[in-house]
Amino acid sequence: LPRAPLLGHDVFEPTTLISIMASVMTCIASFDKASLTHAETKETDLCTFLGIKKPKFVVVDENAMSTMYAHVDHTDASSASEAGAEQYLEAPSAMRHGHAFPDQSAIGPVLVNYCNEDARPGYDTRKAHEYRDTPEVLAAKVQHLAHLIRESNACVAYTGAGISTASGIDDYASRANKGETEASRPKLLSMKDAEPTLAHRVLTQLHHEGALHGWIQQNHDGLPQKAGMPQHAINEIHGAWYDPSNPVVAMSGSLRHDYFQQLLEWEDSCDLCLAIGTSLAGMNADRVVETVGRRAVGGMAGKLGAVIISIQETRLDDVAALRIFAPIDEVAAMLAEALAMAVPEYIPYEPDVPQEMRECEVYQIPYHSKTGARLADDHGSAEPGGATMTALDLRVGAEVKLTNGPHAGSIGRVTGKDHMGHYNILVKVKVKVGVLPPVLTHAGALTPPPPPPSQGSFYSPWPMTMGSWWVEGAVKGLLESMCVVPHTGSTDPSFFDGAKKYAHIMRKAALGISRDALLADVAAEALEEATLDYLLQRHEQHAEAEAADNAGQEAAEEAVSSASRHQALIERVAGWLQERAVAA
Repeated sequence: LPRAPLLGHDVFEPTTLISIMASVMTCIASFDKASLTHAETKETDLCTFLGIKKPKFVVVDENAMSTMYAHVDHTDASSASEAGAEQYLEAPSAMRHGHAFPDQSAIGPVLVNYCNEDARPGYDTRKAHEYRDTPEVLAAKVQHLAHLIRESNACVAYTGAGISTASGIDDYASRANKGETEASRPKLLSMKDAEPTLAHRVLTQLHHEGALHGWIQQNHDGLPQKAGMPQHAINEIHGAWYDPSNPVVAMSGSLRHDYFQQLLEWEDSCDLCLAIGTSLAGMNADRVVETVGRRAVGGMAGKLGAVIISIQETRLDDVAALRIFAPIDEVAAMLAEALAMAVPEYIPYEPDVPQEMRECEVYQIPYHSKTGARLADDHGSAEPGGATMTALDLRVGAEVKLTNGPHAGSIGRVTGKDHMGHYNILVKVKVKVGVLPPVLTHAGALTPPPPPPSQGSFYSPWPMTMGSWWVEGAVKGLLESMCVVPHTGSTDPSFFDGAKKYAHIMRKAALGISRDALLADVAAEALEEATLDYLLQRHEQHAEAEAADNAGQEAAEEAVSSASRHQALIERVAGWLQERAVAA
């Protein structure tokens, strides 16, 4: 019974079924046989032991096997008249292959994983069954995909979580038994450790060869950039882990206005959209796929349509010019071969900027020092050197200001780099009780009217990351705007090394450590006793001023961790050291 439904809506492959039966036998042996003659006596214990859903009944009478499946709906398995027979997707030919696929009589995709659950519960979704095209049909479809890409003049990629699963990042929609697929994925300590998949590298190479105009990225993972896709050609419409000005957008959150405007422009101009690994369950950004798809179905001149690559059905399959059911990396490998395109191996990303800038970590960029807008020279271009340059200091301790997004204007301080060379920035974000007024949301709806906002707000430090590809894009003048600019009037980063040492000793002083022990630390760190006394005096004055202005401090103290308070102390000490040096 390879795909026979068992115990309600659970479905098991043969190896899983054998394992379950072995567990059943072990479980039965542990119970008293007399108690098992009545089905309901131990059914909850049995199901808990097996880790499966509670069935409508448990059959223990060997003579009642004919009634085992009496309660099961066999509708989804009706095409399998014989044990082991293959089941195919039951849908119109255009939804199995795409309306522009030349061979509409080709065999349909085969069911490889039965899962009668919604792929995206709560959205306009389909069941989570998984299908695959047969090898012959898949080869023909990839050849047609290559043809469409060659014919396209404005191709845009629209990718979802499915493109990143092979990197070790889980998706939202796959709910069927993953078995070997999960076992073959990399095990990540952090999702930021993920490396780009073959599909990321193939799409990136398509862009470098002029065949991919832009990439709308629903994911937040930065894998396109790690594969070498330039930041200026990517629209991270749902937020990004590597852009402090574009935090991840909640399902009920609002899309960033400039990114949404760009999405509308691409929706109108693209002639071919590659929808890859996305459930297309009704997000606002799905409009790009739907618009070009419907225009092509309607016969609009110059529109090639939408290509949907996913192993699950989607709500937009009826508008697909080409519909491919296959693993994404498998399609990517075949596409590269069909296009005779050499795809480079993955090499960890490093920004392509002058070596002297990388060494000092102060970058000369042709962007406005206040707004982050790109500057143009007399010829209207943004070539480095053709306009007034801004020095973007990204040394540890340097302060920057966010230029866009919900936290525009917030100040952050560079705290270092992660192990992949991306900049860690601690941003002071204003936190206020209450909600925003109604706006266009991630899912295309409006938020409800807000209640009256509560009184009070405070600043909380949020750790953020800026991908080093932003530096390359800014130095080369390729970005429309830079996500951060220097914060004028900030403390010189050269004072932070000493500030860290003094702050550590000052924390000890606050804990009541003896003066002799403190001075021993001062000597060990080659610091100055007079400077320590000056800083302790300034810190005491600062504490008295805070105590005098204690409005909202209770809430602020609860929200700020000990590590964050220590970082704030380091920043103050660095400022006091600079003041002392200037006065001297």
